[in-house]
Amino acid sequence: NLGPSAPPAGGSGFATSLNLETLERAGSNQDIVVPDADVVDKVHFVVNNLSVQNLEEKAAEVKARISRDNWPWFAVYLVVKRASIEPNFHTLYLGLLGALKEPELIRSVLDATYSNIKALLGSNKIKTNSGERSLLKNLGSWLGQLTHARNQPVLMNDLDLKGLILESYQTGHMIAVIPFIAKVLEPAKDSIIFKPPNPWTAAVLALLKEIYSERDLKLNLKFEMERLFKHLEVDIKTVKPSQLLYQIQRERVGNPDFVADKNAPAAPPSSMPGVMGGAGGVPYEPGMGGMGMSPGGGGAFGGGMGGMGQGDGGQMGADMSGGITAAMQQHVKIAPAPNLPENARLALARLFPVALTAAVREIVSPVVERSVTIACMTSRELVLKDFAVEPDAARLRKAAHLMVSSLAGSLALVTCREPLKASVTSQLRTLLQQAGVSPPADPGSLDQALQQAVVDNLELGCSLIEQAATERAIRDIDEALAPAVLARQKHREKHGPAGQPFFDPAYLQGRFPGALPESLRPRPGHLAPAPQRIYEDFASLPRAPPPPPG
Repeated sequence: NLGPSAPPAGGSGFATSLNLETLERAGSNQDIVVPDADVVDKVHFVVNNLSVQNLEEKAAEVKARISRDNWPWFAVYLVVKRASIEPNFHTLYLGLLGALKEPELIRSVLDATYSNIKALLGSNKIKTNSGERSLLKNLGSWLGQLTHARNQPVLMNDLDLKGLILESYQTGHMIAVIPFIAKVLEPAKDSIIFKPPNPWTAAVLALLKEIYSERDLKLNLKFEMERLFKHLEVDIKTVKPSQLLYQIQRERVGNPDFVADKNAPAAPPSSMPGVMGGAGGVPYEPGMGGMGMSPGGGGAFGGGMGGMGQGDGGQMGADMSGGITAAMQQHVKIAPAPNLPENARLALARLFPVALTAAVREIVSPVVERSVTIACMTSRELVLKDFAVEPDAARLRKAAHLMVSSLAGSLALVTCREPLKASVTSQLRTLLQQAGVSPPADPGSLDQALQQAVVDNLELGCSLIEQAATERAIRDIDEALAPAVLARQKHREKHGPAGQPFFDPAYLQGRFPGALPESLRPRPGHLAPAPQRIYEDFASLPRAPPPPPG
């Protein structure tokens, strides 16, 4: 409920156009007194020009323009339009609240923060949409700085953090909740009250340690927990896990937080009343979101790529082993080894595609999500700047596709090699042991052949992950650019192809346009050939060669 003429935040990023609708919809249900359009514009201008040097001056301007009746509106504006999408400016906005010296306003900001966190947790897109998860992490950081950094607690009545973790464990929402919890707890490091070994903080860390020890937990969640423990200067190995999970039955089918359990019964997912999804929770739907490959995806494995599911954040479906694994069998190369028996070499050739498939399934989610988020954010900002006066939506989309697919694929490629290599090696060793392949007279020859097979065939798995990132990035950038494309279509319908020149009004609301040199400012009409060629060159960039084995 920010008012009909409330402008978007100046520092709008990738998540803004994708997901702010969830937060704005939550705000529209609140009874808030919205100031008139002129005040909204002036407040936006004041906050947009905020800096460390002028905090007192800008605080006085805000006080002069907003009455106490409008504090709830300003709180929602600060949380939704600023804190949720501008984590780099949290310190600045907290400084503004401190300069205003209004306890009532801080309480309103806290209420708005809790309300919007619950709106995101209750969204049915939180498991599949990386943009909404980014908003949730940003609000987690904001909440931590509003509470723990100021030696104030997160009360159970406002948000039960331990209960939220347990609920997310049961319903498969840890992909969103664990990063959020980590951001809330980070400021406790410098708190004289909440820093470890504070009992409340220690209890939350003990629960995280218990989840960390769970079999088949996804690597991205383990990484989030390790990063939190390291930030708090707590050795994760010395933390005694809690004993709370034994009384909770988690979802076994389609749970994006765990590597697929092949022995799980094919039962519909259970629901749990609570903050997520209202009374019935959020059911998991295979194929939601956009992480994996399309059924018609190209590459060496053709249509078999459809087995890499989307809604589970890269978890591969049941047909993965029969589709991609079978196709992969044709491309696997196992070099002959002089001291390796033929039956061991054949077992290695037979089991390697299975190990590679399982390894890709394990790491594809964090690699693709990180690569796509960075590539989409970068591409969106640059394309909207360069094509601010481009009336042709097709040119805008083509440039975005060329840039985002190249960036996402390259980022995924360089990010996945080492973890994929380690995972394939581990999976293959386990499979060989389970298959009863006994070591030859020279035990080192089997290990040497295994290592060589991993090096020779690693690019197969890298290609799968690279293609997953590329296709996901194109879908996400289309979603991010949808408002810009729609604006151009409406302009063309209203003015015709030869009518009034198009200009994107959002371009003027950023932080940077006024500071750009003349040569980088867009001019009416199509983009000049030189900058256009930069986007076209993305299509001809050579694929990065694999590093030499060592």
